[in-house]
Order: sequence, then structure tokens, then C-alpha cells
Amino acid sequence: MDQSIWDFSCSLLALDFYNQINMLYGTVTEFCTPTECPVMNAGIGQEFPKTFKSTIQSIVRRLFRVYDHLYNRHFAEIYTLGIKAHLNTSYRHFFFFIDKFDLIKKDELIPLEELNASIISGKLNSQQQQPK
Repeated sequence: MDQSIWDFSCSLLALDFYNQINMLYGTVTEFCTPTECPVMNAGIGQEFPKTFKSTIQSIVRRLFRVYDHLYNRHFAEIYTLGIKAHLNTSYRHFFFFIDKFDLIKKDELIPLEELNASIISGKLNSQQQQPK
């Protein structure tokens, strides 16, 4: 299998698994209280690994590539399907997250730099057009 196809497939599958686990975890959040779950781990003694930040950085870089692909290759379809506002809202939230925690190097964000500037300036809204 071509490496780029493999990479793209893995990024989509990782996103799909994220969505599935998010839905499943959402069903038990009311039971996951500071008393019942004082530390988010797999069990007693299983803390987050020291490589956690680099793992998250790797994941969000791949997620960014999916957003980039959606904006730059499928914006016409996004518009036709009437989900432009959903994409913009999702990406805006994602961008604030990666920016706040400095998870992606600025030079890696260049493909969507015009859109990112709109977000930073507060000018992104549901009417935002495709990035150039």
C-alpha cells in the first residue's frame, strides 16, 4: 500500500476511533467524578506515560491534516452538504486547543494560515469561505 494512502487511512481511522470512544465515554461521564476517578488512568499505578505530550502532538498533527484535506480538497462538497458551519466550528475549537497548548509548530499550520488568521482576529464565522 502506498505510504500516503496508509497515512491518510490511519488518520481517518484514528479519528473514527476517537469519535467512538468519545461517544462511549460520554455515556459514563456522570459516574466519573473526582471521588470515583481522582486520576485519569487505566487502573491503580497506571499514570500517563512521560511521552504523553509527544503522543498527543503526533495525534493532533494527523487530525490537522484531515482538516486541511477537508478545506482544501472537499470544501465544495462541504458547502453543498450544508455543513460548512459545522466544519468551521469544529476547526475553530481545534485551532484554539492546539494554539493554547502549543501542540503543532507554526510552520506546520501554513496550509491553513489564512483561516487561522481569521480565527485569531475573530473574523471567522459560518460564512467563511474556503482558504486560498
